[in-house]
Amino acid sequence: MQEAVNLCFQGIQAVSHHEGTSMLKDAEVEATEEEWTRAQLAIRQRRGARPPTAAVTVMVKPNQDLSQILRGLQTVGQDMRAVWVCRDEEQLNKGYHLPWSKILRQTTNGSQ
Repeated sequence: MQEAVNLCFQGIQAVSHHEGTSMLKDAEVEATEEEWTRAQLAIRQRRGARPPTAAVTVMVKPNQDLSQILRGLQTVGQDMRAVWVCRDEEQLNKGYHLPWSKILRQTTNGSQ
């Protein structure tokens, strides 16, 4: 069994915690109920008439659907743009003030 990983799904068109996590559940992303409750949501409002987008950060269990999302073969909702691997808890709590600075992009060779 593979270990859970903390991921940030960015660019989801959601305006609430419930809506964001529901979209991930609908895409068959797996997590425990406790992790869904602990999931963090940051909403970004863009200028103009575009709807707001959200970044949902949650500890997920690897599965086939998650693999398809990570490869870009499946999306969460209509307009999800990126999935990021988050730093561990200790790194997150060391002086970062902006939620967007708490995530790192996963590169193709597995480094951060």
